[in-house]
Amino acid sequence: RGRMTLADLQVRIRYVFHEPALLEQALTHKSHAAEGRSPAHNERLEFLGDSVLQLLVTHLIYSELGDAPEGTLTRVRSELVRAETLADAARTLGLGPLMRLGNGEELMGGRDKEKILADAFEALLGAIYLDSGGALTPLRPLIEATLGARLRTPGAVSLGRDPQSTL
Repeated sequence: RGRMTLADLQVRIRYVFHEPALLEQALTHKSHAAEGRSPAHNERLEFLGDSVLQLLVTHLIYSELGDAPEGTLTRVRSELVRAETLADAARTLGLGPLMRLGNGEELMGGRDKEKILADAFEALLGAIYLDSGGALTPLRPLIEATLGARLRTPGAVSLGRDPQSTL
């Protein structure tokens, strides 16, 4: 059907922005802003989104893993919020092609760089949080869809001891 749009993304994440500029900012890398092509970039939204993500993932694993001890919950959370996992979530949502990058970052393959995608995913969460007036409710289905399934996929998340404890 062609290239995905911001409207398509809003359908995919099941959230329509009241302030579309927040969505654009969430998908704007600092290299784009540094070239004077946009007034703001996504780093502050990423900072906020990181905290929102930690809280929502903690709640998800607390609910899903029943009586698991704190150490297990901590290890699972670490696996779910690491850059590789978040970049995969961003790819699933199709964020890469929607990113606004500077020319240099574009030439260096920035649309598929793990850090840029993970940051964009967190920035998207921060943007939804702000746009919804600080509500977590619109974020829960997105976290469930992108990260929750990983909890229920055998072997996708290590529930055992961390490598250092095993050693």
